[in-house]
Amino acid sequence: MCLPEGVILTLLISNFPVPGCAAAHCFTTLVSGVFEVSSNGVAGVIFPFLGRGIGGSHISTMTLAEELRRRGLRCLFVSPEATPFQEELVRRGFDVVPSREAAADYWSAKEDVARIGSRRRLLRGQRLGDGFVLHCNDLPSFRSWVLPARLEGFPVVYHHRSSNRFNVKRRLVMSLVSQAICISETAMNELGFLSETRKRLIWNPVEIASGREFVGESRRDLRKSMGLAEDAKLVGFVGNFWARKRPFFFVDIAKQVLRQRPDIHFAVFGRAGEHSEEDVSDYAAGEGISNSISFLGFRSPPERNIAALDLLVAPAIDEPFGRTLVEACLLGVPYVATDDAGHGEIGRNWGGGVLVGKEKASGEYADVVVAALDNPASLRLDPFGLTKVADNLSVIRHADEVLDVYDYALARRGGR
Repeated sequence: MCLPEGVILTLLISNFPVPGCAAAHCFTTLVSGVFEVSSNGVAGVIFPFLGRGIGGSHISTMTLAEELRRRGLRCLFVSPEATPFQEELVRRGFDVVPSREAAADYWSAKEDVARIGSRRRLLRGQRLGDGFVLHCNDLPSFRSWVLPARLEGFPVVYHHRSSNRFNVKRRLVMSLVSQAICISETAMNELGFLSETRKRLIWNPVEIASGREFVGESRRDLRKSMGLAEDAKLVGFVGNFWARKRPFFFVDIAKQVLRQRPDIHFAVFGRAGEHSEEDVSDYAAGEGISNSISFLGFRSPPERNIAALDLLVAPAIDEPFGRTLVEACLLGVPYVATDDAGHGEIGRNWGGGVLVGKEKASGEYADVVVAALDNPASLRLDPFGLTKVADNLSVIRHADEVLDVYDYALARRGGR
């Protein structure tokens, strides 16, 4: 069956007059004859990205790709040129194909329609042959690349790493997925409209390359750069300034902690999201705590920032997973986090810190922070707990499970 691209895309971007799941089912049935995939095993993976920056999804993808490359698979990244992410890919020695598109957080449906032909030509020009999978690590890249890839005969895997509401249009787009990988039970629930055979829970890989060897050095260096004594108590926020990360609430917590423990200093690592660093620092100044809180920007590698802390505070809500908490566990840094979504799952699965109900006010949250500072040893994981985290979230285990998904996607006709 050969269905014209214009027909598919008209359905994709119009107000499809069928409610909810029925629309997705109807659309899937309509295009099911277009895509057929045969499999002789996985030969390689194409990872498309649209934007400039480097976030958790980029780090997790590069971690996976390094392990797949070690196993002999070709990993090909498609990325805009002259971005921090492309530069990092080149530094790590990955094959990078310029997308010849400007960096963007997302493209409109109209722009995606206009680029289908050029994206198909880009994929075709790589002469990849059988056994390649296109793996999208965020919803915008999936929406942009799923049709070009499927029309060129590639199964498409979507990695659900963020919190999204799936309206009718998004469900229509998602109906084209071959397989979906979800990073938490929270993420699995958001894709409840997909059948159980089309999605799988696979936790993100989290490994600390140098173990804990740099912890002491990180603690000394950061305190020295901040003009603090070597034994100064440091509580930190690590994350970009998105509303769901609740950076202003962190400032509120810090103010309440200082009423009980004026000796504590606070460190904020991150860069602009929906809010700028200036927005948050001005708020801290307005609350009168500027002398006790430092805004240190984005610093890489992030595990060194965490290692320097006495306590990590993560007030985020709607966090799909939350690798920062896991990194803290592996580094022996206790945390206080909001009991919601992925953070709640991490706390219950592996421990290493304290969970606080998301309805709690800043004063109640601060009481938990002070208690954690008073007895951090009680929160740190013992050797058995550390081994459990390292095993559950190892790169090797993650790659094994993702390869199973690739094999399944390649083996199924139409990826359905």
